Amino acid sequence: MNKKKIVIGVIIAVVIIALCVGGMFIYRQNKLDTMREDGVKALNGIVNLDDYREDQQTEIQKILDDETKNINKSEEQSEIDSIIEAAKEEIAQIKTDEQLDKEEAEAKKKAEEEAAKKAAEEEAAAAAAQQSYSSGTSNSSSNGSDSEGCVGDDAANFY
Repeated sequence: MNKKKIVIGVIIAVVIIALCVGGMFIYRQNKLDTMREDGVKALNGIVNLDDYREDQQTEIQKILDDETKNINKSEEQSEIDSIIEAAKEEIAQIKTDEQLDKEEAEAKKKAEEEAAKKAAEEEAAAAAAQQSYSSGTSNSSSNGSDSEGCVGDDAANFY
């Protein structure tokens, strides 16, 4: 009878230990699942895709998808936090629609200013050439030569 009690006691102890280990595993797994779910929510909450153009949205969505996979493989909260921070930094490098509009407007303004400057330089060069031509022609008439470089009687015979 004593042997039966010992065997039954050992069986009960093994069952209790198994239940405790199983319970701890389930608790740990539930905790991990909750951490991962919260991490994915936090990851998706770091950016508003509506602030970006279609190409940038695609790029950001790829980052979010890749980092979601990484979060779902994580075993520690610190890993999840690091993944979210890295994603924030990577997404921060992508320009919003507003930033791109501003850059495009600045580039257009700069191009217009450069075109206006070039046009002004060309106009000044043309005016200088015209003035040079005009002063050269007036010098020609005063020294008795015509536009062909003929002098005096040669000029009259040339035409």
